[in-house]
Amino acid sequence: MTEQELRDLIRSSIDGVNERKEIKVNEKIEVLNINEGQFSWMTQDTGEQIGSERQNTITVYMHNDEGESWKETNYEGYGEFGGYDYYSLLARMNGYSSEDRGDGIDLAFGKKKPKNSRKVLFPALTRSAKLSPRHDFTKEPESDPNQSWYDEGENW
Repeated sequence: MTEQELRDLIRSSIDGVNERKEIKVNEKIEVLNINEGQFSWMTQDTGEQIGSERQNTITVYMHNDEGESWKETNYEGYGEFGGYDYYSLLARMNGYSSEDRGDGIDLAFGKKKPKNSRKVLFPALTRSAKLSPRHDFTKEPESDPNQSWYDEGENW
């Protein structure tokens, strides 16, 4: 599977497709379970899963490049932090005035270019309420392979 096909598969999961795919990556077969509408990331300061179940729920902060932040204490797995959608904020940070979630998704997956900079800027996701002044907003948070679901094999 090409990188573009993988991006399309991930995008379709965000759009609510439910499927199981095998992806050959560097001669290794990996299985992706894509659950309808669920997606998440790892925090950028501690590397912890931003979980959506009782066993793995943590307080997390979403920050933009203008110093604003949103606190989330009960993440549900749909990209909303403190009442603000991650992809809507991504669109706003990149010059899209509509704050359309679709624009943010297209930016994240390389289908649109930012209007106000050369590189795409991503919201920061951290455990800490204070963002490091050295944070690089061009670094996308790492995706959570478990899409916010609790994995008994993991120690969070």
